[in-house]
Amino acid sequence: MICGPGYAQFLNNGTYVGDSNTLNYGYGTLYDYACAAQNVVSSINQGNVSYMNPYDFLNINASNAKDNLLADGIHMSPENRKKYAQMLSRIIIRSQGYTIDEGVDPSTVDWKSTKTTQ
Repeated sequence: MICGPGYAQFLNNGTYVGDSNTLNYGYGTLYDYACAAQNVVSSINQGNVSYMNPYDFLNINASNAKDNLLADGIHMSPENRKKYAQMLSRIIIRSQGYTIDEGVDPSTVDWKSTKTTQ
């Protein structure tokens, strides 16, 4: 599994200096990295590698960052950390032959009825 990065805002002594969509020190933005990682998995994948994309799944962006990130601009709020963990769990669960819909909390599933492969 490859876990891509999520949205972040970068601060210098508490002052906003950019975010993962704009800040580029010559190697591309963090968003460029997330897209490149996803493209690598898509281009070489033969069904044995999963890509987890918190950037798109969690939908954190400049407009809602204050509600979804901690004050440091990088770390997710407790609610988003839970969503991240559930997303990761769903990917692992699916890789083991079980079905689980996107957004479903894995702790609420009756696993005996969801096995798709033997």
